[in-house]
Amino acid sequence: MRIFNQLRKFQIEKQKIKNYFIYALGEIVLIVVGILIAVQINNCNQSVSEEKQRMEALEILQQAFQTNSLEIENTLSNFERLSRRTNLRISHSGPEAEAISDSLIKIIRQIDIVKLNLVNEGEVSTFNLSLLSEELRNLLLHYSTVHKAYKQQEDNVTNLSMKLRENHQQYVSLLTQRTYDEGFSIMDRNIFPSDYAGWLSDRNNQNLSVEIKWKAEVSVEKLKSLQEINEVVLQTIWNKLYDKKGSRESAVALPRS
Repeated sequence: MRIFNQLRKFQIEKQKIKNYFIYALGEIVLIVVGILIAVQINNCNQSVSEEKQRMEALEILQQAFQTNSLEIENTLSNFERLSRRTNLRISHSGPEAEAISDSLIKIIRQIDIVKLNLVNEGEVSTFNLSLLSEELRNLLLHYSTVHKAYKQQEDNVTNLSMKLRENHQQYVSLLTQRTYDEGFSIMDRNIFPSDYAGWLSDRNNQNLSVEIKWKAEVSVEKLKSLQEINEVVLQTIWNKLYDKKGSRESAVALPRS
């Protein structure tokens, strides 16, 4: 009888241990499942946060390149004005140049310095480029390369224009220019008179004007290439924004700035 009691006691203790292990295993499973759920929620939140940052970056970049479009178009217009004035100056320059009318002087004496002020340089430098797609990153790198090529030509035009201004001041003093432009009166009789005929017949004036014409033409070619890439960047941003928003079908065409 005592043996049976011991066996029964042993079976009861064995069952308790078995139940304990089952309970402990259940606790472990619950903890692991809880951890996995928490990790999944954290990953989802992180993914949502990164997607929000990516969308914000695309929208800021879109605004920057839309502004660039306006700046490029304005700069192309400035180059057209520079070209007209330069061609007019060249047509009236040479060894037999004569005095010309005041209205014509007002045009040819204006020596333009064209500057392209892009906003994307500062904007892009603040971005975490890892948020952008490889396609867009490559486009931005290409854009930067073309911009540098354009900038070299723009600097050439600027340097030549500064030399032309110095040449101009040999024949027309700054005080004379102010008197001419603003009706500024001065009692100093030692002011130098303007000599536009002398300026137009100056060899350096003609050479510098012709060089400006040539360099400006190259600058315009480079700037139009930059404009094309700017439009590609904008179109790519536009597509990605609407892909993410799930409404690309409604985007019929990229709106021009």
